[in-house]
Amino acid sequence: MAVTTKTQEKKINQLLSDLNSANPGKVTVVLDSLQVYGDSSIIFPLFDFLKTNDDEKSKAEVLEFLCNLKDTNSMTKVMECLKDENFSTVRIEILTAIWNCPINFSEFLHEFVKIAVENDYLHCLECLTIIENLDGPFDEKSVFESQLFLKDYHENKYPKTNEKDLLISEIALLIRDFDLDTDDSIGAEYE
Repeated sequence: MAVTTKTQEKKINQLLSDLNSANPGKVTVVLDSLQVYGDSSIIFPLFDFLKTNDDEKSKAEVLEFLCNLKDTNSMTKVMECLKDENFSTVRIEILTAIWNCPINFSEFLHEFVKIAVENDYLHCLECLTIIENLDGPFDEKSVFESQLFLKDYHENKYPKTNEKDLLISEIALLIRDFDLDTDDSIGAEYE
């Protein structure tokens, strides 16, 4: 099994090297191969590609690939990229990939609320879209942390605009509903 892992690692490294070559024509072929040979180790290099590459067509192909992630092992890597300041210039693209991919990111509810309150309108809009599409279940701690971030926002600890206020209000309503659902599920356990 170690040979297979070593072979796979070598193949992934070669594919990532090909992706970063100056030839935009290779992107489709590389992504098709990564679909077969890739694992969660490709997440950082793919978001780095979005950050450093200037070819819009190639970037669109990579983003589409990231929007179609299905391996739940990649979830943690995506969230690490989202929180990493080195990827702040592609944070919108990371959020776009999250709300488009079929993986359930519900356990990170509080992270999306935090990004929504700390950043600008566009980040907030992307986070609202993600939160609206989360399947749950929601951890009581994550809901509580989300409420704390919203409280901090309303106490003017983060930049505010009228447009952003509307989005934050929508997020607050969703969090309230999640909290009610969490309370209902806890009550059901004791009946």
